[in-house]
Amino acid sequence: MKRWQNSPTEARQIDAAWAETMARRATDLAYPPTPDIAAAVARQLEQPSTRQKHAVLRPVWAGLLALVIILAGLLLAPPIRAVILTFLQIGAVRIELAEPTATAQPSFSTPTPRLTATPQFLSSWLDLNGEVSLAEARTQLSIPLRLPAYPADLGDPDRVFVQKVGGTGSFALLIWLESGQREQPRLTLMEMEPNAFVSKGGAQIAETTVHGQRALWTTGPYGLIYRSSGTQFVRLIDGHVLIWTEQVAGQEVTYRLESGLSMAE
Repeated sequence: MKRWQNSPTEARQIDAAWAETMARRATDLAYPPTPDIAAAVARQLEQPSTRQKHAVLRPVWAGLLALVIILAGLLLAPPIRAVILTFLQIGAVRIELAEPTATAQPSFSTPTPRLTATPQFLSSWLDLNGEVSLAEARTQLSIPLRLPAYPADLGDPDRVFVQKVGGTGSFALLIWLESGQREQPRLTLMEMEPNAFVSKGGAQIAETTVHGQRALWTTGPYGLIYRSSGTQFVRLIDGHVLIWTEQVAGQEVTYRLESGLSMAE
């Protein structure tokens, strides 16, 4: 069999023709768009990896865990736990609660006096100084005085007192007396300015509502304490008291109603 072999010149011509044909066909071939590899790589570099995210979040979670542990330790500490369990505030009234025990019984107790003078004990609200008329009381307080609408036969108070408390606020004490008994209060209502703070201790407490707002129902005996004109006054309460707050004329007014009425009334 005879083999044909092109000369070197012919081989070069064939190669050139083949290359020209391939180049011409290549121009007619549709290539897919080239991806932006540089931009994709840059985005990957900017985004933290999952490992990096975990590394960043780890100190945050560790800090939160440490905070929880610290708070738990504080709650277990007797002094802190006692404060949490025995301190309650509603409006201008601060209530010191006895730490609960299995056989807890109502008892008269008062916080340690902060004044060096001997506290003055009031056997009755009628022993107070500072008696004024209802009209005078309304001019001496920054809050409007409101009268109860119940019981329906209550009318205006028989006795009215204004007390300056701690040099920062005042309260009005309105007293309605039992019919024919000039020394026996039927109902007393204390209306307190925002800074007229009083405190009490040893009360039994139940939560209720007044006009849809949180209120406290307390039962004695317990001591009610307030400071006025450099003297600490202590009044033994042995009855039912309803305490609540309302926004009146842009101020938070605290009401303390002492009576023989039941919680439902």
